[in-house]
Amino acid sequence: MTARDVWGRVLSDFWRGLPAHYRVRRDDGRVDEDSPDYYFAPPEEWLPCELAALSAVAGPVVDLGCGVGRVALFLQEQGFEVVGVDRSQVALRIARARGLRRVERRAVSARSLPRGSFRTALLLGNNLGIAGSLRATEELLRALRARLGPEGVVVFSTCDPYAAGLPGRAGTTARRRHPGEFRLRIEYGDLVGPWFGLVFIDRLTLQRLARRTGWRVARLYDCAPRGPGFYAGVLTASRSAAERPGPPAEAKTASPEGATRPTR
Repeated sequence: MTARDVWGRVLSDFWRGLPAHYRVRRDDGRVDEDSPDYYFAPPEEWLPCELAALSAVAGPVVDLGCGVGRVALFLQEQGFEVVGVDRSQVALRIARARGLRRVERRAVSARSLPRGSFRTALLLGNNLGIAGSLRATEELLRALRARLGPEGVVVFSTCDPYAAGLPGRAGTTARRRHPGEFRLRIEYGDLVGPWFGLVFIDRLTLQRLARRTGWRVARLYDCAPRGPGFYAGVLTASRSAAERPGPPAEAKTASPEGATRPTR
């Protein structure tokens, strides 16, 4: 475990039976307290929106930001070939101990996708914005479109910051970021992790991103039990000439606020 892998320490302590309550500090001043229990939860305790979106999965599968393997293990047990990708060495070690056969330690970005052929990319657990910014998310979706091919599928979840109605709009707008973009860090006891980026994406911005990167928004599912604004969905490869990947767009500031929970 690196000194900076505070999230890995949280997961490790919880795996060993400790409470492991942590804080997520957002750069607009908001602080939330949480527990990693959901990252270890069995399927019967998952949000219905996630289970509904997973019905679109086709193998082989790459789980980007797999954490301790919550979803990857479920799909592996269903007979899918799954590769779990995460930047936390500790999370991947736990995923292996829990039975996930294939893991790769990588950051999730357009430039660091794992090798191999895949049909489905998972970006559940708020991971649609795991690349850290709207521009990086666009680059990631474009790279996934090229890698997954004409039958490709992306299963994701995120939060619509307009619907969430939480603090943060003034700070992000003043810094000329998309209002769903935030910098976060994990705090656990006296440990403080590094700042990292996460973006929450509203439905209109998602439609625009999908068109620009060669995807089509096939299905959306409300995750109301998780809180206002949370939703899951499915992107399928677009075959329309008008929806083929285009050049990166400049991020345009709208007016939402975000919610907070670290990625899986």
